[in-house]
Amino acid sequence: MNNNSTRETDTQEEISLGLLPIQNRLTAERQQENDLRKEVEKIGRLDAEESLEVALERFLSAPHKSHEQSTLIALQAKIKALTNEKEDNRRLSLVLSSLHRNEQGDAELFLHIHKGKYLFDTTEGRLGEFYVWNNTHWQLDSEKRRYLDIKEVAAEYEWASTLLAEVNLKQNLLKRASLLRSARRCSGVFVFMAAEVPFRGEWDNCPGMLPCKNGIVCLKTGELLKHSPENHLRHVCPTNYNPNAESPLWDQFLSDITCRNLELAAFLGRVFGSALVGDAKEEKILYLYGENGRNGKGTLIQTLEKVLGKWARTFPSEMLLMQRNPPSSSNASPDLAGLQGVRFAFFSEINKGRKIDASKVKNLSGRDTVSTRRLYSNTDLQIRPCHTMFIQTNFKPEAPADDNALWRRNILIPFKAEFVEQPTSPNQKKIDPQLKEKLPCEAEGILAWLVEACLSYQEHGLSTPPLVVEETEKYREENDGVSAFIKERCVTGTEVSCPANRVREELQAFCMESGFNKPNEREIPAALRAKGFKQKKTVTGLVWEGLGIPPRMQNSKY
Repeated sequence: MNNNSTRETDTQEEISLGLLPIQNRLTAERQQENDLRKEVEKIGRLDAEESLEVALERFLSAPHKSHEQSTLIALQAKIKALTNEKEDNRRLSLVLSSLHRNEQGDAELFLHIHKGKYLFDTTEGRLGEFYVWNNTHWQLDSEKRRYLDIKEVAAEYEWASTLLAEVNLKQNLLKRASLLRSARRCSGVFVFMAAEVPFRGEWDNCPGMLPCKNGIVCLKTGELLKHSPENHLRHVCPTNYNPNAESPLWDQFLSDITCRNLELAAFLGRVFGSALVGDAKEEKILYLYGENGRNGKGTLIQTLEKVLGKWARTFPSEMLLMQRNPPSSSNASPDLAGLQGVRFAFFSEINKGRKIDASKVKNLSGRDTVSTRRLYSNTDLQIRPCHTMFIQTNFKPEAPADDNALWRRNILIPFKAEFVEQPTSPNQKKIDPQLKEKLPCEAEGILAWLVEACLSYQEHGLSTPPLVVEETEKYREENDGVSAFIKERCVTGTEVSCPANRVREELQAFCMESGFNKPNEREIPAALRAKGFKQKKTVTGLVWEGLGIPPRMQNSKY
């Protein structure tokens, strides 16, 4: 037999020597418990399956003779000592069993001590990462808290060594404790630990619930519930939920940015309330539009981001716009991956003249799972949308007027207020340079307002007011130069037709002259077909059937 086999045999024998005293102590426990039960039965009858602790509490609370009081108290102390001894024996058995199973045993002992505190996430197909429960949510163990917590495993081995007399076994226990204070041993332990607590579920999937600093708000009732690791949440609103908190400055701010339009302010609340739910069932795209700038949009968004934390985030508007050289859909997209778990997806200001990519926008505003990939990862990340899209802009982006699916989603909310130094009109308000710093001081009140607005939304729906409907229709009309062109410059009927190149030239000239977005050569055929016109090939070229331009107009400036 080689030296390694000899050492392994010796270790097994030493562990057996350690387990033998435990078995003897367990035998002594049972004998002591039986003796105590007999002593207790001298005072009164024990019910079947009734523990000594429960029986003794029952006797102490019931009327008894004065001379029995001291006996009961003495028995209580003995039972407590026996209970402590039982717990020590259980601990000692677990520690010695862990010692026998090396690194795997260390991992099991770690997870016994820190039960439910760690999990190993492999949901994104990377090498995996440990998460630690911090009593409100799961957070990435980027600071390697597990390396500190493993000290308690080492301490457990040291504690066990104090209860045993066998020299070799004591030394092995102390040696194991010393090894657990080295990074190399710890790394091996964590490999086994990762296999014990794998997680491949879905993070932050809790529609209808809002995790806050002091609990989880049920958005159907407004009730505050306790945090639970079983919810698998990584985001928690940094604000305490206090349904009685007030926010007078916020209320005044809402009045100012909506120009004292109570209906519009209430609608804005319901819109944010729908986003708070986190199920994206409305599939709406909200344009926060203010032509003049300094209209409060930025302050509104920044305040909500501070109140809601990671549940609200601003993304680059390029994610929504047409691009000359769009990246391949197979490319990694950290911005798209960042939508995971977000409920308020704000998009940055859009420059004048940019066009919405209708396909992208409809895809991101829908409820279908979105597939993307993080940087440096070869595995697809599947995102279940829970966000509502808010596009802040001082310029209305161009959008295809004939895309009915897009316009079923689009809602334009006007911001007509203007914050200036010296107000001179009803829609102008005195600017407060410190407002962005003041509003977060009412965070609890603003959160209470959001929850109340969410309850209102669930009762009444969005209930879009006429002003918003009109502004949205106006926005669509501004993008529909084709309809205006047909109405003002063309004749229609089965007996007329017009060369396709003539229609294109006249239509583009009309749109430029009339202030409409100029459609390109690819967009014109799609727009005319959407309106029921058909293109036909003739000996002289392509013509549009059913559409004619009167001769007197062909030589006009249009």
